[in-house]
Amino acid sequence: MSNIYLASPFFNEKQVERVKSVEQILDGKGYSYFSPRQHQLDHLEFGSMEWRDAVFNNDIYELIKADYVVAIYDELDEGTMMEIGYAHALDKPIVVLNLTEKTMNIMVTESAVAVLHSYRELAKYDLKRLLPVPYTGEVI
Repeated sequence: MSNIYLASPFFNEKQVERVKSVEQILDGKGYSYFSPRQHQLDHLEFGSMEWRDAVFNNDIYELIKADYVVAIYDELDEGTMMEIGYAHALDKPIVVLNLTEKTMNIMVTESAVAVLHSYRELAKYDLKRLLPVPYTGEVI
C-alpha cells in the first residue's frame, strides 16, 4: 500500500477543518498516510529547541519515506510550500488540492501530477494510479 505525506497548514480553525476533511477522505479509502497535524510530539514543550528539532526532523523523515504527497493549497502556508518543493526535489508525485479561487503559483502547478479543486474531486481521484490532471487556470 502506498504511503502518503499530507502537507497542509493547520494553524486556524478553517485550516484544521480542511485537513480533517482530507484525512477523512484518505481514511475512507483505506490509504496509509502521515499527517503532521497528528504528530506534533506533544510530550515536548511546544516551541522549544528540542521540539523544533524533533518535529522538523520527523516531518522530513516522513516526507522522504512517503511514496507521494497530497498537499492542501489554501492560504499559501510557507511550510506547505516548502514540503511541496522538497517533495518535487525528491521526485515524489504531488497531488494538490486547490481550495482557493486565487491564481496559482507556477512553481506549484508545474510540480504537481494533478491539481484538484474540491473534496469531491479528491474523493473520486485514484491515488493509486496518479493519472495527470493538469492545472489549466491562470498562474503567477
